Amino acid sequence: MNIVFITNGDSTIGYGHVSRTLMLYTFLKKQNHDLKIIVPQSCTFSVNEDFKKVKSFSRGDLDFIEKDYEIVIIDSVELDYDLLSWLRDSNLFVVTITLFLFDLAKRYENISFFPSIGGSEIIKAGETEIFIGNKYLTLRDEFAKTNFTVRPNANKILITMGGTDPYSLCIKALNSLKNDTSLTITVLLSEKAKDYQELKEISKFNDNINLLGFTEDIVKLYSSHDIALINGGLTRYEACVVGIPFLALSIHQKQFGITQELVDLGAGINLGVYDEISNEDIYLSVKKLLADVELRKKTSLKMRKLIDTDGVKRICNIICDKFLEYEADYKMG
Repeated sequence: MNIVFITNGDSTIGYGHVSRTLMLYTFLKKQNHDLKIIVPQSCTFSVNEDFKKVKSFSRGDLDFIEKDYEIVIIDSVELDYDLLSWLRDSNLFVVTITLFLFDLAKRYENISFFPSIGGSEIIKAGETEIFIGNKYLTLRDEFAKTNFTVRPNANKILITMGGTDPYSLCIKALNSLKNDTSLTITVLLSEKAKDYQELKEISKFNDNINLLGFTEDIVKLYSSHDIALINGGLTRYEACVVGIPFLALSIHQKQFGITQELVDLGAGINLGVYDEISNEDIYLSVKKLLADVELRKKTSLKMRKLIDTDGVKRICNIICDKFLEYEADYKMG
């Protein structure tokens, strides 16, 4: 099959959409499909010759996809989704993967996936079939095998707030904890992030703070710490599969609500929206969780039961099956 992805990522919206696209791309590449990933020129992320940068997502800049491809998979922010609404008039089989459940009245795609922590269901919005729930959460292959242990004497904290952390959550979290030298703190943050140099200076003068710009083994990094201070997105679900208890800082109320659904199932602690919580409250919450080994054991066990690691395979198989149905109906019609 000829499949084109349309995605987006930069220091403002992060690279979660690109990351998920790459998971699906890797799975489908192994099945020898013809693939291309389209990103706007503003996107600084590209890994190989299958990435193509375009001026915009207008029909004029993407007219080649209608003659070269059969399936288009969109994984981006709602603004991009709206800009691509011209696809409703094409003969392409359109798939979307959304972080939020967009307005059902404006849906134009053939099928859509809304990964969430809730139970899985399929709903209809006009002609669009929407697959909702935890069966469609995507994780990289390495998360299929994890080895996390809850330690009685816990002091190791991982701070990770997304690749570029545009809201400076790493700085806020680190400033809340850095004066407690009994803590061993690792900060994972891209060297492209605006706060990287400031964090580097802080780590130079604090032996208990380690700054990483990249890791080749995120599962090992999670497993070598006791708790994680996180933001949202895919990190929440990665933490669950590993079983590392987390405390989450949200960038807005909508993100807080999504995290709360996970927390209500016993996954971690929802600290609140970042600009509404004090450094002292963050510190006290961290110390309380580190001290409560029974809570960490119970939390870790519950987290590992919430999500499986078959989401990528599940999504790709549904896309291929539904396209074959669409193709058969199209030819008959």
